[in-house]
Amino acid sequence: MHKLFSRVKHLSKREKIQYAFAVILTAILVASVPVVAWFVKARKVASMIKINAPTSLVIGAGANEAAEMINLANIDVEEAIGETRVTYGRYVFSVSGRYLNHYDLQIARTTNIPFQYSVYRVSPVELNDEDDLESGWGTTDNATKAALETSGYLIATYEDSNAVKHYYPFSNQEYADGNSLYMKEGKISGAYLNDKYEVGSTVPIGKGDKTLDSTTFHEHNYGTYNYTNKYAEPLYWQATNLPVNSEGRIDGGYFVDYYVLVITWNESFVNNKETDMIYITAKRH
Repeated sequence: MHKLFSRVKHLSKREKIQYAFAVILTAILVASVPVVAWFVKARKVASMIKINAPTSLVIGAGANEAAEMINLANIDVEEAIGETRVTYGRYVFSVSGRYLNHYDLQIARTTNIPFQYSVYRVSPVELNDEDDLESGWGTTDNATKAALETSGYLIATYEDSNAVKHYYPFSNQEYADGNSLYMKEGKISGAYLNDKYEVGSTVPIGKGDKTLDSTTFHEHNYGTYNYTNKYAEPLYWQATNLPVNSEGRIDGGYFVDYYVLVITWNESFVNNKETDMIYITAKRH
């Protein structure tokens, strides 16, 4: 070190300036090596990590309108067409979101009125080169609606806020395997999580698959309180791992899936002031 300083001391002024620049440049290069290495490593790590964008799921009505437009208040169990009683209602709802491939669909409902509930996915249909119909988003064309009915599809009608009628085709055709029916096309396969039974009956309200006198979720919801009306305590139905309709995707990862909620009753029903509540939710699987 002493020899180095002695050598520097005898350098000319110009040589000392050049020497100083060389030392500073060397220090900069030494410092930059780990910094550059850190940036390279960070870039490689970033390229290997899958970025999951925020997901969202929204329940809506037909025509991709807000859920507030779903109207179940007009059920008339005494309606008749000619001499034939109408024993069903069809109601369109949608599940929309982004950046998902599968989700779970859930329904919670009370049982004051012994309705039966089924859920069907709207069918994508290739007909008349209608893009919306092929995407599973229905049609507004009356001629197309008639052709769909001729082809065996059932139709759920939704009238939007501009009084435009949208027709959504779905199918409940049964397929036979030997002597047994094994599938209904379009019908969503789900299960009740907590069936309730009428006294003295082995047929559950909702036709689920749980054990007799199930009290699942009662304690969770009500604790030790046991004075709830049996018809007011809700049933919970769930269908899991439903795939997003690949035909119903839009640019940017956005999708809209349409469903038909079918409510049925028998001919002996009469209109009364009983009220039920139903909640439809969707969550990421």
